[in-house]
Amino acid sequence: MSEVPKPGDNPNTSHAVSENPVVPVPGVQEIPVTQGESVTQVVQMNEVTHANTLSPANADQNVTKSKSKKKKNKLGVAAPRPPLTGYVRYLNSRRENLKNENPNLTFPDITKILAQEWANLSPEEKQPYLDAGVQDRERWLQEMEVYKGTENYRNFRRQQEEKQKAKETSKEPVREPEEKRIKIASENGQRVINGFDIPIFTDEFLELNRAREAELRQLRRNSSDFELQNASLSRIVESMRTAVDGLEVGIKGRRDSNLSIIHHLDRMRASLAAAFHAVALPDSGARATVDTVDDFMLQLHGLLTGGESSKHFQLLARVAGILDRLEIQS
Repeated sequence: MSEVPKPGDNPNTSHAVSENPVVPVPGVQEIPVTQGESVTQVVQMNEVTHANTLSPANADQNVTKSKSKKKKNKLGVAAPRPPLTGYVRYLNSRRENLKNENPNLTFPDITKILAQEWANLSPEEKQPYLDAGVQDRERWLQEMEVYKGTENYRNFRRQQEEKQKAKETSKEPVREPEEKRIKIASENGQRVINGFDIPIFTDEFLELNRAREAELRQLRRNSSDFELQNASLSRIVESMRTAVDGLEVGIKGRRDSNLSIIHHLDRMRASLAAAFHAVALPDSGARATVDTVDDFMLQLHGLLTGGESSKHFQLLARVAGILDRLEIQS
């Protein structure tokens, strides 16, 4: 066992912390704290061993009981050694020295003292142990990745699945055959109804019957309510369908009217473009076409009604003549 690392020392410089430290108990063979065992388990093992050693006749049994209590690796015999936490590493490093300084202390007392020491350590003093625990866990994860690809791990998984199936099978309830239950009921002067172990004309049967009748009445009331709701909803749907049909008729009429107006506008544009094609605007010289007749008429209206309309007296007379002919033609 190595000396206790001082606060600030790096416990990784020595591997004594992760070895199997020996837990001394007065008058008993020393039991090592194996890798992966928790402190609570070791405490329980040593308490049992210490109690049994009070009688010399139980000396041989003590070793057997202690060994039987050792924790097995849950991932199989060939699985990697589980990692030790920083707290367990601190306990392992301090236990031997504390026992030498206080030989009269029992193992549970030593564990309580070390737990209090750990709680009183500063974060800087705990950090080396925690870092070592993190490194050990990383080591364990890497080894587990390799172990999961081995035949040992596959065999372990198969064994676990077989145990689980056996456990589930053992939990299935064993039902008595129907013939046997009917025979027992007939011997007792009872009657089995449709597989239910409820004898007729008893309080249990009558109570069950009343409950079923109450449930049926409630279902009938619910059915009647749903039928009324369906009838009301059907009337609403029919009314909405009638309204939709009316709206569709109105939309069709509006669509036909719009098409008629569009055709009338197209004819007017064609007539105006043909009538005013020979007229050129004074400033721009633009002439009316089917595509530009709307802009042409706006500009012409501005010239004839604006503040300078007196300058375009001849243009006004020409436009009036064209419009008179359009009205005559229409």
